[in-house]
Formats: sequence, structure tokens, C-alpha cells
Amino acid sequence: MRIAITTLLIAAALIAPVFAGAEPPDPYDHPIVKLYEKATVHSKEVYKIPIEVRLLDINDDITWFKVKLLFYIGPVRLDYTGWTYIPINHLLAKKINKDQFALKEK
Repeated sequence: MRIAITTLLIAAALIAPVFAGAEPPDPYDHPIVKLYEKATVHSKEVYKIPIEVRLLDINDDITWFKVKLLFYIGPVRLDYTGWTYIPINHLLAKKINKDQFALKEK
């Protein structure tokens, strides 16, 4: 009985650091792997992206996005990380203003 308890305690001591060091998932680390026909998950899949595309970070004014691209050409691994400019906040502001103007006309 002592051997079983000792074995369990040793196993718990060896496994505990693995769980203690686990970090919560990064909310921006989202893989982009599929393109859909419409803006719903249940729509038809148009294309499965053969490279790894991950959103890593977004700047404060939501115009610059840090993206990671990873793909293989034969045995060669190509990995790029950089920032791309997509003026989403400007486009959303225009859309919201346009929708509000359309509501006022009705």
C-alpha cells in the first residue's frame, strides 16, 4: 500500500509542473484555414487554405494586424511573421453611418 501511495505522489509531483505552466489560450491566436461561400460557418466551404495563417495581434486602432504565415515547399519550411494593414475600423464606420442614414430615411 505504501508503494502505491508513494508512486502516486511521485507521479503527481512530476506531472504537476506541466499543468501549472500551462498558459491560457491567446485570444488572438486564431488559425485561418477555411474560406466559406457565405458569412456563416454552416455555408459551403469554398477553399481549404494549404498554408497556416494565424492572427497573432491587433494594434490599438484596429488597422494593423500581426499575422504569421507558415508553409512547406517540399522539405523546406517557410515561416513569415509581420504586420498587414487592413482599415477595418474605417470600413465599419462607413457601413454603420450608411445603415443609420438608411434607417432615418424610412
